[in-house]
Amino acid sequence: MKIAIYSHSIPSSLFIENLIEGLAQRGFKVYLFGKKLEEKSYGKNIFVKSTPKGNWAINWFIFGQSLLLFVRNPMVLIKTYRLVFSKNRMGIVQTKLSCFLPILNNPVDIFHFQWGNDLTKHQELFTLLKCDIFVSMRGSHFTYAPVFRKPLSDAYRTYFPKVKKFHAVSESMRQNGEKWGAAPERITAIYSSIPDRLIGMFKPFNRSMESPVKIVSIGRFHWVKGYNYALEAVHLLKQKGVQVKYTLVANENVPEELLYAIHSLGLSREVAIVNGLPHEETINLLQTQDILLMCSVAEGLANVVLEAMAVGIPVISTDCGGMAEVMKDGETGLLIPIRNPEAIAKAISNMQAMPAAELSQLTKKAHQAILQKHTLGNMLNGFEKLYRTP
Repeated sequence: MKIAIYSHSIPSSLFIENLIEGLAQRGFKVYLFGKKLEEKSYGKNIFVKSTPKGNWAINWFIFGQSLLLFVRNPMVLIKTYRLVFSKNRMGIVQTKLSCFLPILNNPVDIFHFQWGNDLTKHQELFTLLKCDIFVSMRGSHFTYAPVFRKPLSDAYRTYFPKVKKFHAVSESMRQNGEKWGAAPERITAIYSSIPDRLIGMFKPFNRSMESPVKIVSIGRFHWVKGYNYALEAVHLLKQKGVQVKYTLVANENVPEELLYAIHSLGLSREVAIVNGLPHEETINLLQTQDILLMCSVAEGLANVVLEAMAVGIPVISTDCGGMAEVMKDGETGLLIPIRNPEAIAKAISNMQAMPAAELSQLTKKAHQAILQKHTLGNMLNGFEKLYRTP
């Protein structure tokens, strides 16, 4: 069976790369389309059909792909050009053709959009493709983005009836998809996985938390991550005499509002910002911390929480999206309400006060939860069933 895993960039996010490689190992022929961001060597059964960089290179690419499609199916080529030129400005035509032509020249059984946002950019594929189209429901594309991006919500309502099946990263995300027009019977929840390598790094948390308590948050700098609430919580703890070292890890420029919050709350000594760490170094840093704090306002299923649970770091998470499906409050971590600095501060104090034996038991149960629901094998079983079931 031929599957196109489309995320518009090659390589993609780590969890999508795990899916790609896992499907290939199970005998699926996996096709990747999009722009190549960096070189990566893929193994057997993975076929990369990337778009080149540079204006002239793209034009020659379009010319070559057009000739190839003309030989194979001239009527599809004519239909593609008519559709693209009739619906797009000239500046967009090149982008569309360089995307669509290699897809049409490499027919697959299933074309799987990994991000809902791509529906607004590639609507023509619903007309051009003859295969089944699948869509994954992940993160911001199905939580807050459709609320204020009308073109996105309109695209969902228009094209969801044409989607054969949906994959949701959680039961909560399934409900979000239904709000935007996805038929419930077409949605399957398949939880994200953690690589075996990370699961093998597990060490139970066998120590009491000393002062200052070391807390880390990992994720992009965006309002949905709730970092302002975390900073206010650190300020509350500081006022009570609790010593905290709070580290923020992300790959983007730091927003002015966060820098100003750190300054105005007097937290320059308590807060450190680490920018641009590779994933391996991020995990290494995570393992030196006492607490992973995930304070988002909305999430699908936060992979960083799964990673912390896998390696044995205690987790405090807001009860948003599918997080209650991952964690049991007081058993595998602490769940707190969103937008609540007081609750964050209280949870940090409560976790810091836990004896070493209790922390060890909490992290062991958290690790067991990962083994039960979030292994690569479990995820691949879910996708294999999704793809093979008519």
